[in-house]
Amino acid sequence: MKQRIFLALMVLCAIISTNVYGAGIVMCMRRACENGYVLDAMGTNCAQSSDTCFDDGYVGVRSCSSCPSGYSLESKSVTLLMDNGGTCNTTYNTCVGSGTGGGGEDDCDGTCDNCNSDLVWRNVALGYQAYTTATCNEQTCFCSKKTTFRCAGGYYGNPPAIQMVGNYTGCDRCPDFGSSGAGASKAGSTKITQCYVSAGTTSADETGGYTYTQNCYYSE
Repeated sequence: MKQRIFLALMVLCAIISTNVYGAGIVMCMRRACENGYVLDAMGTNCAQSSDTCFDDGYVGVRSCSSCPSGYSLESKSVTLLMDNGGTCNTTYNTCVGSGTGGGGEDDCDGTCDNCNSDLVWRNVALGYQAYTTATCNEQTCFCSKKTTFRCAGGYYGNPPAIQMVGNYTGCDRCPDFGSSGAGASKAGSTKITQCYVSAGTTSADETGGYTYTQNCYYSE
């Protein structure tokens, strides 16, 4: 009798497992976000927010946990496409409403609060810079912001569009060149061949001392 019950439970578990992962089943498998993940849905105008990733860790949703003055939290639903072909229904919060009324789209006065683009690139971590472009929808008073990342001077690489604060990735320091120290590069360099030893740099080897008369670029 116990053996039959055990086998019945195994069959039932197999059926449940098939239904859970089958296409169209409403279920979200939460996992930690991995570097380079892409947001499938994003809460906007957040004062504070949190990111949650699903499936393989690259399917992400950003949800507002609090809003600035004049905005209020609104819940939205979204359907995510999972790697196994199924779908995942979840919700996230976004901040709505702006203008002098501060109560929603009906109070929109054609302007957005705190909707300013960066004037210059800003340093966000060692070797990394960011530039945020803000766009105001004058019909809804929603401000959407897009942040672009690049490597700072002295570094090279292709940083991903989404970065985890405190764990930036994608940029490497230009290598040392003998006793002359690390190479230089212009901000935004993407290849090691854009690193160079600056003209006027002095160094020495077994033959004696010397000075670079022009920028000397690295090779692959």
